[in-house]
Amino acid sequence: MNTTIKHWNVDERPREKLVQHGASTLSNAELLAIIINTGNKTFSALDIAKQILSSCDNDFLELSKKNVSEFVEQFKGIGQAKAVTLVATLEIARRRHEAKVSKRPKITESRSAFEVFFKDLCDLTHEEFWVLYADTSGKLIAKQRISEGGLIHTSVDVKKIMQTAVANRAYSLILGHNHPSGNITPSNNDILLTEKIKTAAKLLDLRVMDHLIVSGNDYYSFAEDGIL
Repeated sequence: MNTTIKHWNVDERPREKLVQHGASTLSNAELLAIIINTGNKTFSALDIAKQILSSCDNDFLELSKKNVSEFVEQFKGIGQAKAVTLVATLEIARRRHEAKVSKRPKITESRSAFEVFFKDLCDLTHEEFWVLYADTSGKLIAKQRISEGGLIHTSVDVKKIMQTAVANRAYSLILGHNHPSGNITPSNNDILLTEKIKTAAKLLDLRVMDHLIVSGNDYYSFAEDGIL
């Protein structure tokens, strides 16, 4: 098959397929090929798209971690202009997910807490610790990044968490941090820290409703596992 997409049969071209049948009928590679737009002398835009997706196991969350220079350095046929377009497109996708979460969502379960944490934690390459502060009805009052650290752990200032809770007249707290390794199993330090925060909160009549560990599209919930 000719590597130039314009020489393909019309019904095989990603752009024409999208127009005729809708975006949902296209594969990830075909969608990415439309964004890449053109190939080079050796590879079509679709070939390049497949190479890019293969590098991240077809996972757009992993792909979104790449910056402009990484796209240029790792993939032949991707210059700075194409790399900028890819990074911008992936950022739009992230913001689209963020827009789904209302300004003051009601957090009634672990999944709804995960939706709030997702945009901040899903694709980080270092560990961060966040806290959600909610009122008596479960509506989000405030969200705060408490700390950020390295690949394995980050230090957490419990006093800072309590000060923010009191200042916002919060009723409950939902803790959240990410594991860049992809392993969502809580460590002994995670369990001990949760107990420490829970004990401090109890002295101020605050409730720790959950602690989530986030990695990509997956999460672990202390509350769902019954160890909170």
